[in-house]
Amino acid sequence: NTEALRANGYMVWLTADLETILARMAQDHATAAQRPPLQGKSPAEETAILLEERNPVYEAAADMTVDTRGRDVDTIVEGIVMATREE
Repeated sequence: NTEALRANGYMVWLTADLETILARMAQDHATAAQRPPLQGKSPAEETAILLEERNPVYEAAADMTVDTRGRDVDTIVEGIVMATREE
C-alpha cells in the first residue's frame, strides 16, 4: 500500500502525542463502539502499543510530518498547503 500511495501522491503524516490522541478519542462518542479493545488492554495501553509499532512505518513513508497537538483543523490544513507550495 505504501508503494502505491507514494507513487500516486504526497504522504502527510499527522502526529500527536498519546494524551492528545486519547483526548480526541474520548471526545468522539462513536469511538467506543467503533474501536473496541483488540488486545484486552485499556485504550491508553493499546494505543501506546499501536503507536510504538506503527510510528516507524508511518515516519518512513511520509513526505511531510505535521504535529497536530494543540492545533485546530484549519490551522493544520493551512500549514500543509503552505508547506507543499514551497516545495
